Amino acid sequence: DDEERLLPTVRSRCARLRLGPVGARDIEALLAELDLADPPTAARLARIAGGRPGRAVALAHTSGALRARDEVARSLLDLLSERRARRLLAVRDLLTGAAEAVEAPDGAQEVAEGEPAATDAPAARLPAHERRRALAWLLETWRDVAHDLAVVGLGGRGGLRDPGLIEELEAVASRLPAGAAGSFLARLATAGERLEANVSPELLADALVLAWPRARAAA
Repeated sequence: DDEERLLPTVRSRCARLRLGPVGARDIEALLAELDLADPPTAARLARIAGGRPGRAVALAHTSGALRARDEVARSLLDLLSERRARRLLAVRDLLTGAAEAVEAPDGAQEVAEGEPAATDAPAARLPAHERRRALAWLLETWRDVAHDLAVVGLGGRGGLRDPGLIEELEAVASRLPAGAAGSFLARLATAGERLEANVSPELLADALVLAWPRARAAA
């Protein structure tokens, strides 16, 4: 997806295909066709997917993914009111929750009787590639939360990735500095690039949770 990283001789032999996001209704229809979700769940998955049908299918295939996403999203919103020390403690739980959310789909992985699944362990004890996958999933959820905070902060409701969190979003959005959520979205984009460049997932998560905007105390 970055043609500048290819040699000119390679680029000259390639055709350029421009792909855009897929409409929510089309993603809903795909989930229905594959019999992966009932209509309300399909509608929610389509919004969360942000135009990416593959993400919607992956979420539908993974047991407990939506429940884990809800828990992580609410935890991120709660952390907006927390101090630095509490944030650094909580981010380890967020990574562990993310690791559980990206575990293999139903039936794709068997665990011997009496043997704990890999995701029963804290994220820090998982192999490096699994920790990176967990942070990538956490970044996806974090982008959605920051996006919706930015929208609500501007007084809007249309285009929310997860309208089910509207009450929590409205309760905290007005207490954030102007433009803070939008600025954090740019930081998340940079974090994704650094994760691909092999930065430590734990250090990256720590830096992000400390940079997560601080909400003013409720009146």
